[in-house]
Amino acid sequence: DHRGEPYLLEVNNSPSLCIDEALPLDEAELAEAAAKKGPRAKTAAGDAVCRCMDMQQPHRHRTSLVDLVVKRTVMAGLFRMLEGLGEEPDVAPSDEDYIEVDLRGDEVFELLASVEKLFRRAGGAKAFTSAGLRRVLGPLCCKGALEKH
Repeated sequence: DHRGEPYLLEVNNSPSLCIDEALPLDEAELAEAAAKKGPRAKTAAGDAVCRCMDMQQPHRHRTSLVDLVVKRTVMAGLFRMLEGLGEEPDVAPSDEDYIEVDLRGDEVFELLASVEKLFRRAGGAKAFTSAGLRRVLGPLCCKGALEKH
């Protein structure tokens, strides 16, 4: 905002500006890809068969139209607001794609404030990486460790 306070845009295991999504291959696509030799197998649609950590089984990546529209809108609006920061120092910049919502005093605000306080006490972003969570939560598991999928 105009005071330089950041706002939460996305919460998940790997927040990013990526706009692709991993989609599982169906049985026919798996059989077709297995029949093709070589490390760069493709489906009939031309999608590369991927074995990255986004999904346990072989899959393909495609552009997520929802992410494309939402993240483009968010980023374009953000840059328009940043351009307006110096115009009127006492006025918060605005954009037609953003709706200002005052949550102060609301129970949602109180909940988010307590989550933020807990987040900071726990060590911030470094404590909530996949490796950090495995290190802290691992001893609580029956095997004494959490493994990558």
